Amino acid sequence: MKPSRPVWAVAAGAFVAAYVTVSLMPLPAAELRLGPGVGPAMLAAGVAVLLVAASRPRGATRGVVPGVGLLGATTAAYPTVLMLGLVVGLLADGWHIFPLTLVQLVPVLARTRVVGNRDRRWETAILLLAVVGIGMVGLVLAGVPGAEVPSGVLWFGSFLLAPIATWRAVVGSGGETRRRAILAAVAAMIPVAIIVWCTALGFLAAGVGAGEDASLTALFLGFAVGALLCGLIATATTAPAGSPILRTRVVVLALHGVLGTLVLIVGSVAALLMPAIAAGWALLAGAAVAGLLTWPWLRLHGWLARVVDPSAELRHELSLVGDVGEGQHRRSVLVVLRRLVEDPDLTLAFRVAPGTWIGMEGTMRDLPGHVVLATTDGEPTVVALPGAPEGAARLDSLGDLAAILRPAAQEAALEYASGRAAAAAEDERRRIAQDLHDGLQGRLLGLALNLQLSGRGVDDPATRLLLEETVGTLRSAVEEVRALGGGRQPELLAREGLAVALGSLFRAARPVVSLDVTAARFPPEVETTAYYVAGEAVANALKHGSPSRVDVRVEFAAGALTVTVTDDGRGGADPRLGSGLRGLAERVAAGGGVLVVRDGVPTGTAVEAVVPCGS
Repeated sequence: MKPSRPVWAVAAGAFVAAYVTVSLMPLPAAELRLGPGVGPAMLAAGVAVLLVAASRPRGATRGVVPGVGLLGATTAAYPTVLMLGLVVGLLADGWHIFPLTLVQLVPVLARTRVVGNRDRRWETAILLLAVVGIGMVGLVLAGVPGAEVPSGVLWFGSFLLAPIATWRAVVGSGGETRRRAILAAVAAMIPVAIIVWCTALGFLAAGVGAGEDASLTALFLGFAVGALLCGLIATATTAPAGSPILRTRVVVLALHGVLGTLVLIVGSVAALLMPAIAAGWALLAGAAVAGLLTWPWLRLHGWLARVVDPSAELRHELSLVGDVGEGQHRRSVLVVLRRLVEDPDLTLAFRVAPGTWIGMEGTMRDLPGHVVLATTDGEPTVVALPGAPEGAARLDSLGDLAAILRPAAQEAALEYASGRAAAAAEDERRRIAQDLHDGLQGRLLGLALNLQLSGRGVDDPATRLLLEETVGTLRSAVEEVRALGGGRQPELLAREGLAVALGSLFRAARPVVSLDVTAARFPPEVETTAYYVAGEAVANALKHGSPSRVDVRVEFAAGALTVTVTDDGRGGADPRLGSGLRGLAERVAAGGGVLVVRDGVPTGTAVEAVVPCGS
C-alpha cells in the first residue's frame, strides 16, 4: 500500500507553530484560567494523534484514519483557540463540540469498517446531536433561561450512542473481527470514562482548597488524554491481520483499562458524596471504596478473556475431556458443544466432497444448516443442525470455532477418503473376481479337467502322477487368482496423482495446511504410502498439536520420494504411543523405506517418510 499523504504531519507542524506564535502575542487573558501545563498537554495529544494518522497507509482504512486526523486537528487547535478566546468569541465557547463529536464518531467509523456494515444510522444520529448541541450552546450563551440543563443532559446522553453502537457490533462476531470490534468499543468508552474521572478529581481538588480552576484544569487534561487514547485505539482497529496489537491478551488488557477507570470513578464519586466529613477522611473513604472494588475487578479476568475469545471456554471443556482416541474427535467436539449451547439434539455435518456431507450417523447430500466453519473463499465446510431455535445464536456467541473444528473436519475427510478407497477396493475385487471366474479361472479349471480326464488313459504311473501334480498345481493357481483384487488406490489418487489428491484431502484445513507437492507420477504403492503418511501426520498435528500452520512437502530426489510434514504446535509426538503413527511406520518399512518423527525447530513436530521408488 502507498504511504499516507503528509497532510496530517504538515497540519501537526502548523498547529505547533500557531500555538507558539499566539502564546507570544500580547493578547488579553482568556476567561478560562487553566494550569500552566494544560495547553501544551492538549497540543501534544493532538499532535500525537495527527502523527499516528500520518503514519497509517492509504487504503483499507475507509473513514477511520481521516476521522482520527480530524480528531487530532481539533484537539491540537483547541489550546490556541482558547488563547484567542476574546478575539474569536463564540468559536472559543463552542469549539469543544468538534473534538467531543469526533471522540464519539471515530469509534463508530472504526466499528463500521470492522464489521463491513454500511448502515450509517449511528453516525447520522451522532452528527445530528452535534448540530442540536451547537444550537443549545448558542441558547446558553444568549442567556436563554433553562437552557443549561437540557444542554448538559443532551451532551452526556449522546455519549451513550458510541458505546452502544460499537458493542452491538461485537455480538455475533468471532476471531480477529471480534477483537477489532472490541477495540472499537474500548475507543468509544475510555475517553468518556477518563473525562468523567478527571472531572471528579477536579471537584475533589477544589473541595480540598485547590481552587475552582482545578476542576477546569482536570477536565481539560482528561479531555486531552481521552482524545489521545481514542485516536490511538481506533487506529489500532485498522492494524494488519496477525498484528500483535490484535492478540487476545492485548485486547483483554484494554478492557482491564476500562474497568480500572470505572473503579476509580466510583471511588472518586464516593468521596464527593461525603461532604459532611473532613476532606482528608472523604478521600480515604473514596480510596477504600475503590480498593474494595479492586478484588472483584481482578476476579473478572477470566470473564474478560471469554468476552474477547468466546471459544476459549470450548477449548477448556475439550481439555477436560482429555486425549481422545483415534476417530473420536468429532464425537468429543459434539458432546462439548451440546453441553455449552444446552441443546442435546444438536448435530454436526462435515463437507467431504461437493454436495456430500458426513454426519454423525452417515453420509448426506446437499445438507442445509448453520455454517460454523468455511474455507477462505466462503465455501461451507462444517454446518450445525440445532435442535432448538436458539441453538444457532448460542453457537454464534461462542465466537470463532475454526481451531476446534478443523481437526474434526480433517478426521471426517480422512474417514471419507478411507471409506471410498475401501468401497472402491471391494467393488474392484468383485469385478476382478467376476472377470477371473468368467475368463482365466474358467480356462484354468477347464485345462485341469482335461488333464484329469486325459490321465485316465495313461498307463505309465510316473506320467499319471505328473499329470495329477499338474492338475493340483492348476487348482492351486485358481485359488490364488481368486484371492487377487485388493489394495486398490483411492480413485482420485490413481487418476490424478498426489498433488491433486492431497489438495482435495486437505480442502477443509486449507487456511492452516499449506502444500508443496511434486506433480510427477510414481508407482501406485509409493503414491498410496505417501498419501496416507501425509493424511495421518496432518490429522495428528491438528488434533494434538493445536498448530497455526502445517506444511506438507512431497519431493523426489535420489531415487526416493520424501514426505515431510511440519507444524508449529506443541510437539511431543511419539510413534510408539499411537496406532496411527505406528501403522504408518510399518507401512513405510514394508516398502523398504523409513519414517522418522522428531521435534520441530523451534516448536512443533516434524514427520518425515522416505519411500524408495523407481521413478
